[in-house]
Amino acid sequence: MALIGHVDAISRAEVSGWATNPDSPSTPAEVAILVNGEPRATVRADAPRPGLAANTHGAASDHCGFSFAFAPPLSAFHEWRIEVVDAATRETLRAGAHTLARPSRDGSATPAPIVVTSTGRSGTTLLMAELARNPAIVVADRYPYEIKQIAYYASVFRALTAAADRERSANPDTMLAPERLHIAGSNPFYMPGFFSLARPPARMRHFYESRVPAEYARLFRALILEFYDILRVSENKPEAPFFCEKGDIDDAARQGLRLFFPYVRELVVVRDPRDLLASAIAFWKGTPDHTLQMLKSTVPQLVAIHREQAPDALTVRYEDLILDPVGSRRAMATFIGVPLDHTLPPVENAAMAAHRTSRDPLSSIGRWRTDLTAQQIAACEEAFKDYMQMFDYQPTAGEATPPPMARPASAAQPAAPPAPAPALAGVALAG
Repeated sequence: MALIGHVDAISRAEVSGWATNPDSPSTPAEVAILVNGEPRATVRADAPRPGLAANTHGAASDHCGFSFAFAPPLSAFHEWRIEVVDAATRETLRAGAHTLARPSRDGSATPAPIVVTSTGRSGTTLLMAELARNPAIVVADRYPYEIKQIAYYASVFRALTAAADRERSANPDTMLAPERLHIAGSNPFYMPGFFSLARPPARMRHFYESRVPAEYARLFRALILEFYDILRVSENKPEAPFFCEKGDIDDAARQGLRLFFPYVRELVVVRDPRDLLASAIAFWKGTPDHTLQMLKSTVPQLVAIHREQAPDALTVRYEDLILDPVGSRRAMATFIGVPLDHTLPPVENAAMAAHRTSRDPLSSIGRWRTDLTAQQIAACEEAFKDYMQMFDYQPTAGEATPPPMARPASAAQPAAPPAPAPALAGVALAG
C-alpha cells in the first residue's frame, strides 16, 4: 500500500515531514528526495513526532517523522524542483513537490560587465591592464585590479537569501551582539514554520523565496552600476558600454554575475599548468607539493567552466595572448563587440614589475622546462591530464610550444553586443 504522510517544509536548506505505511505503522517507511528529477537521498521516517498517532487515529505512530538537510544548502542562484516520494513506489507524498524558482530579473544594464575569470598566475593582471586602457571599457584602474564588486555582492546575496540557520548563522537572540557587528547571516525568520503567519501561507513563502531575492538582485545591480558610473566620469569615459573586473572561479560569483546582469561577456583565461605551477611556486614561495595541491583545487574548475559551453564565455589561452597578439585580440574583440588594440605599449611600474616572476611575458612561456624537476613535471602532467588535452597543451613527449588554440569556448554564437560608444565608430582592429 502507498505511504501516507505530509511534507511540512521544503526549502533550500532542508526537507521535513512525516510518512508511514498504514498497513505496518511500526515499521519505519523510507522516502526519497529528488532534486531536479535526480535522486539526492533516501531517508528513514523514524524520528519522534509527538501526538501524530492521536491526530491520525492510529494510522501513524509517534515515530514516523523525517528530515533531510542539504549540505551545502541549495544555491539561490539556480532553480530547483524538489520532490519527496515513496522510495519504493515513487509516488509523491502530500505537499511533497515544490519548485524553488531562480530569482527574476528585469530590464537592461549599462555599462555591461566583462569578467576575466581564471586562477591566479594566469596573466589576468596583464590582460586587465590592457583592457583598462580601452576607451570602451571602464576598470577600477588600480593595480592589481582586485576590486571585485560582483563577487562581493554575490557573496552577500548568497548569505541574505539563504534559509534560516539559527545554529550556524544569524539568531534573533545574538544577531545584534557586539561580536557580530561586522557579520550578517541568513534571515532567521525565513523558515517554513513562519509561513503560516500569512493567509494563505503561500504568500509568505513567495515573499521569501521570490520577492526578497529579486529585490536584493535588483539593488546590488544598481549599486554596482552606480559604482562604475562614478568611474566612467572620473576616467573620462562617460559613454563606455562596458566595465571590467577580475572574476572568480567560485560558482556563486559566476552565477551572481549572470543573475545581476542580463548581458555578460566572460573571458576565461587558461595557461599551461606546468608554467602555472612554476610561476605559483616563485610568486607565493610555497613548496612544490603544497602549490600543486592548491592548483588541484582550482584548475579542474576551469575544465568544468569550459565544458558548460556557455555562449557568453570565451576561453583564451595565456600563450595565445603573448604569441598570437593579433589573432587573440581579434577573437576577443569579435566576442565582446569592441575593437581591441594589441599594439598598446605595455604598462610597467614597480608594483607590476614585482608581480612578474620571469624576465618578460615571452620568457614566461615554457619556463617549466628549467624551473621544474622531472618529477614535478610528471606529477603536474598526471594531475592535469584532462586539462592539458582539452586546451591543447602537449606533454613532455610532444611539441615544445603549444599551437594557437583552434576551438572557441562555446560552439554557440554570442548574442549581439551592446552598441559601442559613438567615439569608437569606425575604429579598426589593429593588426
